[in-house]
Amino acid sequence: MANQSVNQHRLAEYASRLLREDSFHPAARWVRIALGLANGAEEFPKEDWTALLTVSGFDPAWLIYDSLSSSLAWSDSTAIHAAHFLRENGLWPRALGLLQALADGQHRYAQLLLADAYDRKRVVAWAHLALNSNRAAV
Repeated sequence: MANQSVNQHRLAEYASRLLREDSFHPAARWVRIALGLANGAEEFPKEDWTALLTVSGFDPAWLIYDSLSSSLAWSDSTAIHAAHFLRENGLWPRALGLLQALADGQHRYAQLLLADAYDRKRVVAWAHLALNSNRAAV
């Protein structure tokens, strides 16, 4: 008998099956976002983030950290997509403090988790891009 357990190789297939059963399945949405971060997603996961907006206690910091981590890991520019998503969904006021702290290099994520000065500069640049793209789009 074959092992039918879910493993890292079958996780995407498992998440797809869960979403066929329930298109708003939060765990499946988180899996898709995590897999995109781990494997280098080709585009901003707007559909998954939109579905997660329905989760009680949604925190815009989740999206900011995911987008920032993706940008650092894969050298893509998710800042503009993240800023537009936050604005379109009325989350910009709740995200502004975190983005400003990242842009000022004053956030603990930028200070503690990124020991490398180069990565700290990339975090600051990412946050500035997000802040400026939102201002330009308004």
